[in-house]
Amino acid sequence: ERGGWAGLSSLQKVALLLGLPAGATVLYIVYRRYREGRVLHAPAVGAEEMGAEVHIPRAAVRAVIGRKGATIRRLRQETGARIDLEEEDGGEEQLLLISGSPSQVCRAKAAVHQIVVESTPVSEQLHVPQRAVGRIIGRGGETVRSICRISGAQVQCQQNRETMPAPVRLIQISGTRREVDAAKKLIMEKLTEDVVFRQELAQTMIIGERSLQLDKLISEMTQHYEGNSQMVELAAVQAGDIVAAPYTGSSNWYRARVLGTLENGNLDLYYVDFGDNGEAPREALRALRSDFLSLPFQAIECSLAGIMPVGEQWDEAALDAFDRLTCCAQWKPLMAKISSYTQAGLCTWPRITLYDVRHGEVNPVPHRSPPVTAREFDVLHPPLISLQSLDIGAELLRLGHAAVQPHEEEEGDGYPLPTMEGAVEISVSGAAVG
Repeated sequence: ERGGWAGLSSLQKVALLLGLPAGATVLYIVYRRYREGRVLHAPAVGAEEMGAEVHIPRAAVRAVIGRKGATIRRLRQETGARIDLEEEDGGEEQLLLISGSPSQVCRAKAAVHQIVVESTPVSEQLHVPQRAVGRIIGRGGETVRSICRISGAQVQCQQNRETMPAPVRLIQISGTRREVDAAKKLIMEKLTEDVVFRQELAQTMIIGERSLQLDKLISEMTQHYEGNSQMVELAAVQAGDIVAAPYTGSSNWYRARVLGTLENGNLDLYYVDFGDNGEAPREALRALRSDFLSLPFQAIECSLAGIMPVGEQWDEAALDAFDRLTCCAQWKPLMAKISSYTQAGLCTWPRITLYDVRHGEVNPVPHRSPPVTAREFDVLHPPLISLQSLDIGAELLRLGHAAVQPHEEEEGDGYPLPTMEGAVEISVSGAAVG
């Protein structure tokens, strides 16, 4: 090496000494520009390439790829990552290879995970009125096939195997979350196509969910409290407590609020799911298990719209007339339309117009309170409000038991609702008129 250096001329030595630093400078500038270019084009979080493997269920592969690869191409464009499916034989999962900068890989994994979650199969049930099943199925199954085709979900109507037709039918919907939601929306659109179904929508939802849940709750409570003879009695109770209580003339157990103590020593009770009042000795009550409180209380306090007491308060004659007109505590279905809401302190309750759509008919259900089960109640669907229906408030006015109430807006204590076509089927328990 020394010989080689010694063999160079002075001019060559000078050029070599000057060229080495210049070459190093050029290389540094090129490298600097290369790194700056990487920073400009790479995401803010990290610039080094990395790869990740994601295992997805085979059932979700179709959703990740999309029709003719549209979904996976969109994921590549939006995230900037390279996404490829690794071919594997058998198994319940398939390998997805994702590569790019750390932030690109992170975004791609999140997007894939979201698609997998949305494509996971789910199954839900809907309870619809028996008379609406034909509208959902359609002639020769045409409508239900259209619902399946548009939503992508599978829709099956449970066969009725009972001798007597059930008031509600069960519809099973299965597919991805998006498909099931789309099918439910289409089914509800079929139910609300005409006035009949719009008017009974609130009633259908109550029958399909809350009433059945209440029946189940009462059954579980009765089994729990009747089947445990060693259960300890309540040590202490005060007004406002929610307890488990029996009801006179019934073998079931119910949820009740303690109102106070009566002169005979019994506790004054309000049954929060039916609106009935009763009494029982403290020894007959039991502590309410916490899970029995999960269902909201079903009784709703309301008042008749458009009328007020003739005097300062409702007299006994008015209350008796109201009991008679509504078949109070006899579980006769009435129809109610909400006209406004009224505020009293912290409490808000609806003002309703109450109709007896079976006026003049004999009540098919004998005196029984708390009421019958939801299945027994469903059989009593009345027709829609008509000119022959009896307006309870108007009848109280005609009989002289009530006076016309000024408009709620003039009083300032109520606010009207938007125009409503809906009516809800209810049963009256309790003698409060307004």
